[in-house]
Amino acid sequence: MGVDLAARRADTAEVIASAIEAKAASGAGHRVISAWLGRPASTVRGWLRAFAASAGPIAEVFTALAHRDGADAAGNSSPR
Repeated sequence: MGVDLAARRADTAEVIASAIEAKAASGAGHRVISAWLGRPASTVRGWLRAFAASAGPIAEVFTALAHRDGADAAGNSSPR
């Protein structure tokens, strides 16, 4: 039963990313995005809230990695 429930509620990363992209690109709200994706508004609202809460810490980690790796992180390594 638990597996069935988990499978029923599973959405692909592509669908979730589409919701986040729609919010970032157009500023659309969760209701508009949920209608577009055919998902419950509460589900889309949850994705957007979770992303907003995580975006800052994720950006900090990537910034630290880019700083640590310097030019190599940007693909600007000098030719040999």
